[in-house]
Amino acid sequence: MKTNLTILVIVFIVLLVGISTQFLEQDFITGGQAITTRPTSARLASTYPTTVTPTTPASLSSPASLSRTITPGSIAGAIPPGTVACPPGTTCPITPTPGCVTPIDGMTLTDSTTFCPGNYNLPNGIRIDVKKLPFTLDCNGATIEGYDVVPFISNSVNYSVFFNHRSMEGLNIYTSKPTGTGEITIKNCKIIGYHIGILSNNVKDLVIKDNEINKSSNAIVVSFIHKGKIINNKIRNNYHKGIYAYSSDYLNIFENQISDFIYSSGFPYYYKFNHGASIELYESEHIVVKRNNLEINPYLLPDPKDYYAQNNQWDNNYYSDTSPNCKDVNNDDICDKPRIIATILPPNSIDYTPSKVMI
Repeated sequence: MKTNLTILVIVFIVLLVGISTQFLEQDFITGGQAITTRPTSARLASTYPTTVTPTTPASLSSPASLSRTITPGSIAGAIPPGTVACPPGTTCPITPTPGCVTPIDGMTLTDSTTFCPGNYNLPNGIRIDVKKLPFTLDCNGATIEGYDVVPFISNSVNYSVFFNHRSMEGLNIYTSKPTGTGEITIKNCKIIGYHIGILSNNVKDLVIKDNEINKSSNAIVVSFIHKGKIINNKIRNNYHKGIYAYSSDYLNIFENQISDFIYSSGFPYYYKFNHGASIELYESEHIVVKRNNLEINPYLLPDPKDYYAQNNQWDNNYYSDTSPNCKDVNNDDICDKPRIIATILPPNSIDYTPSKVMI
């Protein structure tokens, strides 16, 4: 009789410990929140995956900055696929964009591509030969960088700031009879240290938006482009031209920030007074230049330029040399005096509503 009683007590204690352990486990995983209970092994398998399928390309090392902190109570249901669960209060790596591509120096892209975030030294840049439309290159915040500008001296004149003979184009965009219809979009790129940051020739429906281009001779150069948009790009610390459109038509150049030109009174006359500009249009027509912030370069006057203008429209841009101190009698943040845009042959393009404040 005594033996049977002892066995019953032991069974009762085992059951009590099992139930307590289950509730403690649930509290650790969910932060005390009630969940629909399942067998312990199934719940742990879904919360802490034992098999992980990596999505990072073998050639990419995950940047150390791509991390997140797991706080207590946030683990259940919050671990993205492809990552390893970590204890509360620790830092876990975040998987880079699934399917992203690591940029390679001198590579040619033919299909839509998303780059993996990171900094990449690409002295020979990237060629984009569009085969199928629509096409999108989403740099996904990746930085592509060429060599620094190297000295280039001819007849005792230093032309270094205008020519980077080691890194010509960051992105060179062209097409070879693409199939389909739609736009060619270049976005979210950070480009540093090229003779031309983004170059495009003889394409249509081109969209260049949300990029940052720094420390290049020329930021964006387009030629023979039919229809397109150059929107919301940040162009800083460049030496020569911000945006240059040659023999192109039906472009919208909207809301770009062009500032901090690197210039010197020692620049050759040819470049100082004839070629540099924040925005320059040359033999282009039906271009709308609107709501851009333009830092006017005093050593590259006249600036901006619209040479051989044909039906182009300049509207509500900010010009750093005249806008801050312009008269604005009715306080509508529009300068009372129009801005005449430089040209070679009349008629001039005119901005009738220059902005008094930065946009």
